[in-house]
Amino acid sequence: MKQNNLIMMNDYDIENDRSNHLEIYGDSDEDTEDASETGSTKYINELSFEHDLDEYDSNFEIKEQIYKDKLAVLKEQLVQLEHKKHPDYVKHLAVLDKEHEDRLFFIYCTKKLEEDLIEKEYCFEESAAEKEFEERKMEIKENLLSDLEEKKKINENDSNIELISDPSETKTLTTRKLRRRPNDPIPLPDRRRRASPAQINFLLDENIITEDVKAVNRLLSASTKSAQKNSLTSNKNQNNHHQNHNNDHDDGEHQTKLIEAKIECGKLFCDKKWFHRGQNVFIESPDGSLEPSIILHIGTNDIIVKRYSDSQRIKITLNDLMTKKFSFQKKW
Repeated sequence: MKQNNLIMMNDYDIENDRSNHLEIYGDSDEDTEDASETGSTKYINELSFEHDLDEYDSNFEIKEQIYKDKLAVLKEQLVQLEHKKHPDYVKHLAVLDKEHEDRLFFIYCTKKLEEDLIEKEYCFEESAAEKEFEERKMEIKENLLSDLEEKKKINENDSNIELISDPSETKTLTTRKLRRRPNDPIPLPDRRRRASPAQINFLLDENIITEDVKAVNRLLSASTKSAQKNSLTSNKNQNNHHQNHNNDHDDGEHQTKLIEAKIECGKLFCDKKWFHRGQNVFIESPDGSLEPSIILHIGTNDIIVKRYSDSQRIKITLNDLMTKKFSFQKKW
């Protein structure tokens, strides 16, 4: 403001001097006119410089004011930021909080879903394991019961066979029959006394007992016939031993291929192994198949076994064992 006042005072003084000069030198010559023109140009230049200077000062003040305003605004924003009240900060913080909440909710839902799936799978596997356990337990129980029933039947059969076969195993006395004379009467067949039924305790039905008795009788008759045949063949071999030396040599070679099999004290000795009644064995057939069986009876020249597969009873003679038609193998 002081500069403006000075400029205004200078302008006023210059105008007064100019008017005074014109009044004094109104009727000057050409030289004076030239001098006045040069003075006026200088004056105009000075005025333009002063005007430019004033304009520069005004622009500087405006820029300085704008700078101060911006600086004040920035300082105010910095203070708001320090107090966490800046609008942009609050806006972005709200967005981040919303994203954080959404992410936490998504994680919670995922965790809950995984827990539900794991719990369902656990319950399913637990129920399956319990079901399998019950099934296996029932299966083992049924197997044990069936094994016990089978053993019970085997023991009952053994006891019945022992009761039936013991009287038949008694050695009969051989009597010599003399030549019949013409006047002798016809000999009557011997009537043996039947065993009293009170001495035997029957554990099976009458039909089963009769069938077993018939089977035992058939086996006994077959065994006696085979024993007689073996004795006849042995006698023939002994009679023909001195007649043919080559046949003896062949028989010796054949006997070397036979397996040793014999029965002593109610036990069977076959292939360097001892077997007894009631023992579980494998029977090897001529076709090479193995059948689990049990030894029911050991006679003087034969053995009766029962197969587990079809409960069929098989009679095996010592000759069958020697010729490898059948063979015994221990099961356990």
